Amino acid sequence: MNKKHDKIVFIFNLALFFYLCAGFLVSLLFEQEKEGKVLWDTVYEAFPVFSVIAASLIGLLLLVWGAKLCELFWNRLISSIFDLREINFQEALSIVLVIAIVVASCK
Repeated sequence: MNKKHDKIVFIFNLALFFYLCAGFLVSLLFEQEKEGKVLWDTVYEAFPVFSVIAASLIGLLLLVWGAKLCELFWNRLISSIFDLREINFQEALSIVLVIAIVVASCK
């Protein structure tokens, strides 16, 4: 929180793009398009223990990655546009969790 970030750079946008791609991959694996099984069900039937561990790790990775991107986005753009204080990782994680809860409750 001590360093001041001036702007959003290409690497940050690339990280956002890959986060978007990872989210799309998760929705492809877990969300049902038609009646029947999702792609992840096939993997789960073949390797149940691996599937549970992999799904947990994917979820944890996306949560931490999303929180870090939220922190960087806030500190590099939002805090400079609206003259707000910078946030730390724990505050960004809280924002991501609250957004996830709201989105999940709207489904």
